[in-house]
Amino acid sequence: MLKDDMRMTLVKAASDVRINAYVPYSNYAVGAAVLTSSGKVFTGVNVENAAYPSAMCAERVAIFKAVSEGERNFEAVAVVTDNGGSPCGSLPPLLLHSCFLQGSFWFQVPANFSLI
Repeated sequence: MLKDDMRMTLVKAASDVRINAYVPYSNYAVGAAVLTSSGKVFTGVNVENAAYPSAMCAERVAIFKAVSEGERNFEAVAVVTDNGGSPCGSLPPLLLHSCFLQGSFWFQVPANFSLI
């Protein structure tokens, strides 16, 4: 089970990285943070493109960054949006079909979530 301090670490990392989102079309910045089984945290933001299928969700950016660094197993994923919206639809298949997720959850929170 994920401890509260690690949960807050992930939420803060996802919240802090949102400033880097490239969202000229939707203005809907998303930040994500993934915790690997080795204890490392990787972050990502959504990157939009006029050709919608070429866009990338924050969750996949974080996971792909981790995988490119040799990580293959994940314990948790935190997603922060303006309104606590659901994770990208591509996230569950990526985690489940690739057997990357060792933990059993992801969570999303609104940007105004209190970290105190």
